[in-house]
Amino acid sequence: MPNSGAASEAPRSEAFSVDELDHLVTWTLVRAARRVERMLVDLFAAHSLTPVQFGVLAHLSTGARFTQSQLARAVLIRPQSMNTVVAEMTDRGLLERVGAGGRGRPTPLRLTRAGSDVFRAILPSVRWANEPARLGLDARRAARLNQLLHGVLESDLPTEFEVDFRTPRMPH
Repeated sequence: MPNSGAASEAPRSEAFSVDELDHLVTWTLVRAARRVERMLVDLFAAHSLTPVQFGVLAHLSTGARFTQSQLARAVLIRPQSMNTVVAEMTDRGLLERVGAGGRGRPTPLRLTRAGSDVFRAILPSVRWANEPARLGLDARRAARLNQLLHGVLESDLPTEFEVDFRTPRMPH
């Protein structure tokens, strides 16, 4: 007779084995991303930056002209969230708008001297964090991993799913 007070186990068809769980690419990617993110959050915090703010500095450091909405796409945040990021970075003197702008006219952003200085100061730490050995890889595997991750970034992966917690469905 089953013990009504004991927690019941999920039926086997609805559970993963450890091996199956280790083969879920998306779950492995999330776990790896969280480990790397913790390291980078600490690294960026030492320079009073967030990962998104670093991304803004990095993209603008290339010399390419970015509007606020283009930067949002580049660092993978919503345009509304970029409003706050740009305001904070402008208030800190790290960014400035180029040109008059105005209704319907895009206004590119650029690094100020202070923004360039912060970026140059953090660059050695970012290079250190990206050494293949630090990630548990050799140079060949690190290059392959980067190539594979760019494939994910360039895919048509949907950003939102309808989930009824029984059967995930792709959005229509």
